[in-house]
Amino acid sequence: MENTNITVSLNGTQVYSNTTSSATFPLIPTDLSPGLNWVKTIAADGSGNEVYDSVSIYMRGDIVEEDLPAGVKPGVNYIDDNTVTLVLPEPAAQKQFAFAIGEFSNWLPNDENYMKRTPDGQYFWVTIDNLIPGKEYAYQYYIDGTMKLADAYSEKILDPWNDAWIPSVSYPSLKDYPFDSTIGIVSVFQTAQSDYAWQVTDFVPLAVNNTQQDLVVYELLIRDFVDSKRIADVMDSLNYLQELGVNAIELMPIMEFDGNESWGYAPNFFFAPDKFYGTENAYKAFIDACHQRSIAVILDIVPNHAFGQCPLVQMYFDEDAGEHGQPAPQNPWFNQVATHPYSVGYDFNHESPYTRQFFKDVMEHWLTEYKVDGFRVDLSKGLTQNNSGGDIGAWSAYDQSRINILTDYFNHVKSINPNAYFILEHFADNSEETVLSNSGMMLWANMDSEFKQVILGYESESDYSWAYHGNRGWDYPNAVAFMESHDEERQMHEAVNYGNSSGDYQITDTLTALRRMELGHVLMLGVPGPKMMWQFGELGYDYSIFYGGDRTAPKPPRWDYFNDPYRQRVSRVVSAMNELQKSDAFRNGTFTSDLSGLGKRMWISDVSMNAVIVGNIGVAGIDIMPGFQQTGTWYDYFEGTSFDVSDAAGHTINLVPGEYKVFTSQSFEKPFHYLNFSVVNAETQEPISMANITLSGAGTGVTGTDGTTWFTAESGTLNYIVTRSGYYSETGTVDVPGESLVEVSMTVNPNGLEDFSMQDMFVFPNPTSGEIFITDSENGQYRIFDLYGKLISAGKIQSSNHIVDIQNSPSGIYLVKVLKDNQIRSQKIIIQ
Repeated sequence: MENTNITVSLNGTQVYSNTTSSATFPLIPTDLSPGLNWVKTIAADGSGNEVYDSVSIYMRGDIVEEDLPAGVKPGVNYIDDNTVTLVLPEPAAQKQFAFAIGEFSNWLPNDENYMKRTPDGQYFWVTIDNLIPGKEYAYQYYIDGTMKLADAYSEKILDPWNDAWIPSVSYPSLKDYPFDSTIGIVSVFQTAQSDYAWQVTDFVPLAVNNTQQDLVVYELLIRDFVDSKRIADVMDSLNYLQELGVNAIELMPIMEFDGNESWGYAPNFFFAPDKFYGTENAYKAFIDACHQRSIAVILDIVPNHAFGQCPLVQMYFDEDAGEHGQPAPQNPWFNQVATHPYSVGYDFNHESPYTRQFFKDVMEHWLTEYKVDGFRVDLSKGLTQNNSGGDIGAWSAYDQSRINILTDYFNHVKSINPNAYFILEHFADNSEETVLSNSGMMLWANMDSEFKQVILGYESESDYSWAYHGNRGWDYPNAVAFMESHDEERQMHEAVNYGNSSGDYQITDTLTALRRMELGHVLMLGVPGPKMMWQFGELGYDYSIFYGGDRTAPKPPRWDYFNDPYRQRVSRVVSAMNELQKSDAFRNGTFTSDLSGLGKRMWISDVSMNAVIVGNIGVAGIDIMPGFQQTGTWYDYFEGTSFDVSDAAGHTINLVPGEYKVFTSQSFEKPFHYLNFSVVNAETQEPISMANITLSGAGTGVTGTDGTTWFTAESGTLNYIVTRSGYYSETGTVDVPGESLVEVSMTVNPNGLEDFSMQDMFVFPNPTSGEIFITDSENGQYRIFDLYGKLISAGKIQSSNHIVDIQNSPSGIYLVKVLKDNQIRSQKIIIQ
C-alpha cells in the first residue's frame, strides 16, 4: 500500500507512527518490561483498509533466590494431582538461569516456568500447577538460553531417534515425541498415576545371610532370551528357571541406554527403565512374579560411565576438548579423562560428593520403587580416582580409596534393604578383594578359562581352586563363581570347535560335547558357594559370542533345545546339582579338593553327610581313588544306586573319558530318569516316524524312523499326548519312576483333514539353516508361518521333492502347512 500510515504499539501504548511505504523501528531491550511483551504493528491506507501483525517477546527478569521447599528432591516431586515441583541440581553453581519448558507452557519460557535458584546456587526449582490429572507432560530444562536438557532424574523419557522402533506390543500407547516443538531427548511426568498393586510386599531372598551360599544366579539378557524381546514374555519361563534351581535372576542393564537393541552398557538415564523391553508396570509385574516364585531380581548397574545423551554429561561439556569432546573441567560429576584402562563413554568421578549422592539416589529408587533385590556393579574396579592410565597392573593393585567408595555404596544399599545383594565385577588383586568380601560384598569369580580346559579336555591350567572362597583366604562364601557370563565365548561353542580327541573319542562331536558340559557343570556346582550361569548354558548353547558379526549383536533364543533329550539332560544335571548344593553339608561342611591333574576330586565333610565328587577331564579312561571319608554304604547320586566301601582310602574306580560321579553317604531320590517311547501303527504294528510326543515337564519329542524317542523326566505322574498326521491322537499318563518304556499304538484316522493318501510326506532336513525339501506333495500349495502367525513364504509345490529357500529367515520354530486335494497337513520345523 502507498501513502500508508504505519503505527507500532508496545504493550498497548503507541511508540511509533509514520506515513510511509516501509519503516524500521528500533526496539530497545531496556524499553521492555520483564515478562511477556506484545509488539503490534498496523498499516492503514486511509481508505479503511488495514493489515496488522503482532509478536510476543519474553524478557527474563531478575532470578528469584529462594530455598528449596521442604521435602523436595532432585527431579519431579508430585505435590498433588494438579501440581509438581521440578528440581534441577547444579552443583557447580555456574549456570545463570533455567526454565522448565514443556507442553504445559507450549514449550516457551515464561514467568510461570522461570526457575528459582537456591541461595547457594546449587539448585534451580519451580512449581508447575493447573495440570490435568493423569495426563503425561513432556518437558525439558532450558538453561542459559543455550541448551535444552532432559531431566537426569526422569523416570521416563522420549527419544526422537529410537522410540519409533519400539513395537507397540512392547510399549502400548507410547506418547508421541513433540517433533514440532523441541529437539533432543525430553522427559515425561504424569500426576495421579495409579500405584502398581504388588502381590509380594515383604520379599526375603531364599539365599541370603546364613544361606547365601545357596545363591544360584541366572544372568539374562532380555533381548536374546525371548523372541519378542519383551520382559513380559520372560515371565513365561520363570517356572522353568525355578525348576532349574535358580533363585536369583540377574538382568543385564535395563536402565535407559543408547539405542534399542543393546547389551545396555551405554546408560544415560539411570532412573528410567528402557522402554524397548516394556512399560514400567511390565517390569514391576516381572519382579513381582519372580518374588512369587522365591526368585530374587538383581540389576546390572553401570556406575562407571555414561554416554553423550546423559544430561549430566551435556550440562558441562567441552566439544573442542579431546578427540570427540569431553566433560568440561568444572563438570561436578565426571572426569575429563578416564582414570583407568578399559573405560568407555565418559568416566564418573566417584570421589565427587555429587556423583556419590546421585548413585545413592539411583540405587534407592530401584530398591524401593521397583523392589529389586540388589545390584551387580559393572566395572566396579573403575570406581577410583587413582590414575593408572593404561597400566592394568597398577589399576588392579590394592586401592584403599576404591574400597572406601564401594563400602559407602554398600552400606547405603544395606541401610535401605539389609537383605539386598551387592555383587562386584571387580577382578582386582586378591588383597583388595579379600577386604571387600570380608566386609560383606560379593564378587564375581571368573572360572571361564579353567573350565574351558576342563570341558575341552586339556590338563594345563584346569585347576579351578579359585572358585572356592576359602582358597582365596575369604571369611565368607562371597565368591560368585561361574564358567560362562555374557562376556565370555560360549563353552559349548568352544567344545564343538576346539575340543580334544583321542581315537574315536571326539569332543568336537555334539553329543560328546554335551556330556562334557555336564561334566563342567557338575565340577563347578560341586564347589560350595554362590554360582552364576549364563542364559541357555544349561542347554549347551553353541552359538559363538561373535555370531551376527559382533559380540553384542543379537543372538537367537533356542528354547527348542529343551526338546533335544541330550541337551535336556544337561539341564537336568544342573538342576540336580543345584538341589544338592542346598544341603546342610554343602552349607556347613568342610571343603577340600585335589584339582591339579586330569582326575578332579572334591570332598565335602560334615556331620550331616559326606560327599565325594570325581571327574575325568581327559580323553582317555583313568583309574581313580575317590578317597572316601568312611567305610560302609555309599550312594551314586545320579544313578540312584548304592555300593559298599571296605577300604575308604584305597577304593578305586574307572572313569571313561568325560565321566563324572557324585557319591554321598546319605541316600537321595534319583534326580531324574530316562523314559522311552515307542509308537506303532495299531493295525500293522509298523513303527510310526515323525510322531510328536508332548510329555509334561519334559517338552516335545519326535519319533525317528524306528518309531522311538526318549526323554529325561523327574519323578511323578506325567501326562503325555501323541499326535501324527493321519492318525487319531493318543493320550495317557505314566508313573516315573516305574515305567521306563511307554508303548503307544495309533489308529489311522481315514477322515482326518490332515490325512493324505501318501503317509510319508514330510519336510526335511529338520533342523535346517538353508533349504528345505517338501516331499510327495506335487501340485500342492505350501505356506510357512512363524510362531506369531506371520506368513513367511508361500507357493506351489512343483515336484515330489520341492525345494524352498529359507536361509534369510531368522532362527526359530516355524510351521509348514501343505494343502493338496482339499486336505491340509502341518509340520513344525526349526530354522537355525
